[in-house]
Amino acid sequence: MPRGRRRRRTTFLRQVTGHPRARAVCIRRQCGRSAGVASMERTTGEGQMRQARRFLGTVLLLASTGAVAADPGRTSVIAVGKCDEASAIAARSFRSALTAKPGTQVATEAETAQPFGSTTERTLSAVTSAVASARSDFYGGQAAQARTTLQGALEDVARLPPSDARWAAERDALTLLAQVQQKTDPKAAEAALNRVFRIEPDYQPDTSNYPPSFQKWVNGIRKAAKKKSTSRLDITTSPAGKAVYVGGRKVGVGPVSVRVPPGEYRVEADWGHRGAVRTITVPSTPVELSAAVEGAVFPDGGPCVEASEPLAALARAARLTGGGRIVGVHSESAADDSFVVVTSANAQGQDVREARVKVQPGAPTTEALVLLADWAAVGGEAAPPVEVTRGPGAKPLPVAPVMAAGAAAGAGAAAAGTPAASAAPAPATSGEPDPNATHFEVALRVGIGVPLGSAYQQLDGTDVSLGDWSSITIPVQLDLGVRLGGSWFLGGYFSYGFAGSAKASFNAFTCGSGDVSCSPKTLRFGGQVHWHPLGNVSTDPWIGIGSGYEKVSLGVSDPSGDGSLDISGWEFANLQLGIDFALGSAVKIGPWVSFSVGQYSSAGGSSGGSGASVDITNKTVHEWFMGGVRLVILP
Repeated sequence: MPRGRRRRRTTFLRQVTGHPRARAVCIRRQCGRSAGVASMERTTGEGQMRQARRFLGTVLLLASTGAVAADPGRTSVIAVGKCDEASAIAARSFRSALTAKPGTQVATEAETAQPFGSTTERTLSAVTSAVASARSDFYGGQAAQARTTLQGALEDVARLPPSDARWAAERDALTLLAQVQQKTDPKAAEAALNRVFRIEPDYQPDTSNYPPSFQKWVNGIRKAAKKKSTSRLDITTSPAGKAVYVGGRKVGVGPVSVRVPPGEYRVEADWGHRGAVRTITVPSTPVELSAAVEGAVFPDGGPCVEASEPLAALARAARLTGGGRIVGVHSESAADDSFVVVTSANAQGQDVREARVKVQPGAPTTEALVLLADWAAVGGEAAPPVEVTRGPGAKPLPVAPVMAAGAAAGAGAAAAGTPAASAAPAPATSGEPDPNATHFEVALRVGIGVPLGSAYQQLDGTDVSLGDWSSITIPVQLDLGVRLGGSWFLGGYFSYGFAGSAKASFNAFTCGSGDVSCSPKTLRFGGQVHWHPLGNVSTDPWIGIGSGYEKVSLGVSDPSGDGSLDISGWEFANLQLGIDFALGSAVKIGPWVSFSVGQYSSAGGSSGGSGASVDITNKTVHEWFMGGVRLVILP
């Protein structure tokens, strides 16, 4: 080897090892700017690795615990299909029968209705009476009792069907609450009034109920409220022409545009019954209220979700009720026959099971519901008159008579000797794949990453910026794993990044100066968990967390030879957020961002065929912020 090249290599080795006779390569502390290496033995690095492994195990354990906790074995019962008084009674009767079965855990009607908007506790007249009672308590010197009564009334009034009368009661309760809290809690009193003024700026309290001193104070709040900035809120209804309520007050018929101050608002439409209520934050994108979505929900109907296809309604409701199975009760007709049908699914809308019982015209459905509750409690095959049409135990039924629940014993025996009017259908099948079944999933990401924080600390306490090692990176990442139940992704990731520039300075050279060039590269791999709250749908938002190993390398070149330096350690956590848009049944694409926190614990390098790695003594915490586009394949 030429003497000049040997001297340059020796200088390079000495500056990264800190020892004049060292043949190993390190980021030295004694040789100027370095990674602060105390020794060439791995001590603290092993402890750091153990901590990172424990952290990764905790991440995966929490993910698996969340998946288990989402299925606690609790059953929710709703009515599906056509929502009316008869369907509500059928759902309540089936719930009662199922609750009586040993070993079952069944949610009450109130518990089931909670995600749909909760059941109505009081009528409008009862709420109005409660406000009047609170006014009497306040003027009687019982301010605390008045405040408690009003807070309860405000909770109850929000669960009533929208109307002008409901708003009048809600507005009066807020005004009286402001009067009650005016002296004891002025900020809370002002907040109560602003809930009125933000959607009815010119409101003036009734002078017969509120004294002049209070009226004067209210005038000041109103004047200040009118000076607040506002944002435009666009609301459409499908079908058009439905009355729209914002914050409890009617603002017009859809489509309608209003200007309101920033904040959180209830948005709902009058469907002729109490439907689902949307909660939005202004500024907001345009809001659409649909009779097929918000208008299809009847919180007080059992609860009930109205749809032409009961299974679709059940799958929609399953995402709201959370863990455990959900059971939908409905009726159906085939030719001249009528049936009471029970359909159940798990929290992801999978594992669909269905059974039915034929009911004679005019006969009560109570006996049929009890028989179906017996089947739902154990599942599997069933004896006539229960017919299992989906799931375990389902099989094509023979062309034979079927005894109908509710028929007299003699009539049933007679019917057994006559041909059936029509053959019972075979178990329902579908040629479409279940989108929420367990799938293999692979995704390819590309983007850009920006380093934050310091890579390590020198002996003199000076931080070395991670940006000095790599100004940016262009990561290409492969995600590989399985999608469980449509909602959980468990798998790993491998990422290689390139590009960017380096300006790190060492004892013998500085990257980018003179005839020395440095090329940064990044490497990351580990495990990760993603949660898709809506399941495998066409517009699929997700959040995730991961942990693993990361490394930044510098390829160093000068006229006398080539070498490399690197720093590596555990990436404690990387938090991820994204949304995927379907391009077809198995392909999705969408943006993603991530923020990771890690710590480099080892330094290494090589030159002229020799190399080594050591521990970094003065460790620091660094971050990476990344974002880009992700292509997902769910075969």
